[in-house]
Amino acid sequence: MRLWLDDMRSVPDDSWHRVWTALQAIECLSKRAYTEASFDHDLRACKQCLADYDGDDIPSDCPHNGNGYQVLCWLEEQVATDPTFPVPTLHVHTDNASARQRMLLAVRSIERIRQQREGGG
Repeated sequence: MRLWLDDMRSVPDDSWHRVWTALQAIECLSKRAYTEASFDHDLRACKQCLADYDGDDIPSDCPHNGNGYQVLCWLEEQVATDPTFPVPTLHVHTDNASARQRMLLAVRSIERIRQQREGGG
C-alpha cells in the first residue's frame, strides 16, 4: 500500500491511500502495511485555528493537524528503536522550500538507520 499525506493536492493515482493530517498518517504507518509514502509539509488550518485567528494571521502550518516533518520524525524514532519496523520508500512533495530541506534530512537519516540495521552501514 502507498500513503499520500496532503490536504490540498489530489493523489497522483488510485494506488495511493490519502490522509489529511499528521495523526492520520502516523496511525496508518503504525499498522506497518505501507511500502511507500509521500509527504506534504504544510497542512491547512483546522476549524479551531480558523476560529482563533483573523485573516492573514492564520498559521500556514496548523499545530492541530501537524505537518509532514513531524510524521518523518515519528517514523525515524520507530525505525531507530524497533529493528522490525518496516521502512517504506519515502518521498517529499512539499512546495515549502525550507521544510523540504528538513524533511529530506529526516529521510536520509531514516535510510542510514535502515542500512545500518541491515548491516550495510
